[in-house]
Amino acid sequence: MMHGYTHKHAHQCPHKTALILDNWLRKLIHNPYKLLEPLVESSMTVLDFGCGNGFFSMPLSSLVGPSGTVIAVDTHQEMLNRLQNKADKHQFNNISIHKNTDEGIGINQKVDFALAAYIFYELDNQLAYLNELHEQLNDGCFLLLIEPNPVVSKKKFRQVVNLALDTGFEAVENLSVPFSQSILLKKGYSTY
Repeated sequence: MMHGYTHKHAHQCPHKTALILDNWLRKLIHNPYKLLEPLVESSMTVLDFGCGNGFFSMPLSSLVGPSGTVIAVDTHQEMLNRLQNKADKHQFNNISIHKNTDEGIGINQKVDFALAAYIFYELDNQLAYLNELHEQLNDGCFLLLIEPNPVVSKKKFRQVVNLALDTGFEAVENLSVPFSQSILLKKGYSTY
């Protein structure tokens, strides 16, 4: 069991990489609809943690529809500004933008699905964020964790997965995401 694992010297993706993160080639490689459609339904409240400029937030918005909500959270205000501009331009009114802090995600709303794509390798206190994600998810709901290859080694990814298991998540399955390591985790049902 790994207690309080802190990822030292976390790498943060600069906002200047926004165009690399959201382009037609990446949409072919990481088709967000193909990846998320089996996991997300209309009317859900979903969390896109590490949303960047909205590569997954925009498709999530379409999948949950007008009666659903996407809570898009990122550390970089510049990325959030880009996402807000895109959401306004395309009239995606169900995206709620939120800037997290070094201490945590900082939302107080329960969610039906959470996506953490290419974010955990940037975080200093991974355990605290996993605890918060576990708390925010409704019982029986899923967290999809995706980290980039080769930036995150298999050993480091396994450490994050072990931390998630320590917080109470259950491993469901490894998903095939090109150039990435990923796992679908589930929050179990409370016994009280």
